[in-house]
Amino acid sequence: MEYGPTAAQTTPVRGDFWKSNQHARLDVDFRYDLTHKHIASVPRPCAMSPSIRSQVHLARRVRAIRHPYVMNSLGPMDDSFAYSSLERAYATLAMAVHRAQKLGVIVATPRYRAALRYGVAAATEHHRSPHIPTPASILDVGANRGQFALVARHRFPSAALLCFEPLPEPRGRLERIMRGTSDVQIFPYALGQASATVTFRVTTDDDSSSILPATSIQRSLSPGSALNYETQVEVRRLDEVLDIQRLPRPIFLKIDVQGTELDVLRGAGALAELVDDILVECSFLELYEGQALAADVVDFLNGWGLRMSGVHNVVATPDGRSAQADLHFSRSAA
Repeated sequence: MEYGPTAAQTTPVRGDFWKSNQHARLDVDFRYDLTHKHIASVPRPCAMSPSIRSQVHLARRVRAIRHPYVMNSLGPMDDSFAYSSLERAYATLAMAVHRAQKLGVIVATPRYRAALRYGVAAATEHHRSPHIPTPASILDVGANRGQFALVARHRFPSAALLCFEPLPEPRGRLERIMRGTSDVQIFPYALGQASATVTFRVTTDDDSSSILPATSIQRSLSPGSALNYETQVEVRRLDEVLDIQRLPRPIFLKIDVQGTELDVLRGAGALAELVDDILVECSFLELYEGQALAADVVDFLNGWGLRMSGVHNVVATPDGRSAQADLHFSRSAA
């Protein structure tokens, strides 16, 4: 299973919901959550049998075991439920299985395998995700080292691929993994609503870097969000960089920019009327100071005539709050 819980999995549940809803069965949720870091996305069901309740509780505890820096902040459902050597062993095994599954997809796919020599692991959660349509143009905003671009090029080899990444080091890796690939353009800019030179905060793990400072919530969820250094980058409006009217359709836009999603969209100009599908990483909590939240992005894209058609790759806090997710918007769903 390659993508996260749907809206149905975050609503209150009763009785046999777990067994009757094919998208929220406990056996699916439990396996997915153990291997994909979304244990806290499992809701606290009521009227569950003791065996089901213990499995949900075990899943939540295993998430804490796998992430020791949040272990103490995870409130147990039952204070008598203690960590055991079996739980810890299972958690270690679950992590190993997840890594093996990801590595299996990468090794089995020549393009992904070749990128490993440059330290780039393909975003395999999108490898077979049905929410990506068949586009003629793909805009990858916040391309980083090319994790998503690898999947996009593999899945849609005939589509034009246009990538935006302001940081030289990850952009260099992106250029290397795309060398010799036709119909790919890589732009050295961050995108926003106005052209400017701005301070960019580069984090220990550079895929968490942002124009905005990370909050304590983000740093607790991702220790790699600690500030490494600051640098200056160029911001451009999308409609200044591209002649959007000339892009072949359908157009697919992917945005992963750590808090400045609305700025990217506000600078997109004619794309508002031409884009067919958008996949944007949105936050439900303030992970970066002053950022727009998911509800703001939903409202904004509704104004473009797009409707949200999917929620994928949900990340949650240790206490069960949804922190961020990939939201899919489609004009065909409007």
